[in-house]
Amino acid sequence: SFNNEQYKDIYNPGDILTYETVFEPSNTSFIGLNITSSNEEIAKIDPEEKKISFLKAGEVSINAVSTAKEELKHSYPFKVEDIYMTSIQLEESDITLYEGDTYQTNPSYEPTNATDIGIKYSSSDPNIAQVEESYGLIKAISPGQCDILVKYISNEKVYTTLHVNVEHLESINYEINSLSVKDDLGVISLNQTSLKIALNY
Repeated sequence: SFNNEQYKDIYNPGDILTYETVFEPSNTSFIGLNITSSNEEIAKIDPEEKKISFLKAGEVSINAVSTAKEELKHSYPFKVEDIYMTSIQLEESDITLYEGDTYQTNPSYEPTNATDIGIKYSSSDPNIAQVEESYGLIKAISPGQCDILVKYISNEKVYTTLHVNVEHLESINYEINSLSVKDDLGVISLNQTSLKIALNY
């Protein structure tokens, strides 16, 4: 039998159910029992602790069979369902990048104990900013504005957006035709040396 306070119709991944073995008649000498799961990817048995751990969504049966008489057996069906996300949040709603910059999104979600957390990313204009579909790395391509859509795979009504403004990266070149170095012995001039410096901003 199972702990009545814990027993319920539907379980979620991460739930644990304890059980105890009861034999009738109570004075029977045949108390050997083999308890197994029909799918250990969904539910796993710990016979020493007398616990059932539910691991992922699906349907599973817990089977109890007497080791003395195989015809003495019982099967307990269980249904395991994911906890679904109801909202997605990002750290920022609007960012500015320069051409060539990258930005890693870091979404959070409600409820925080959700077990189905698959999301996908897309850009409203990949010519301005591209985004990696699975893990949300944004790369600025060219000047302009676009939106990054973060959408829940299991329910497309759950989503959020990030507005991206991409600006042009200006470049200025400086040329130095003469350079003087002063030390304790005086000034050394390197008038024929040309030094070019490029600054980006």
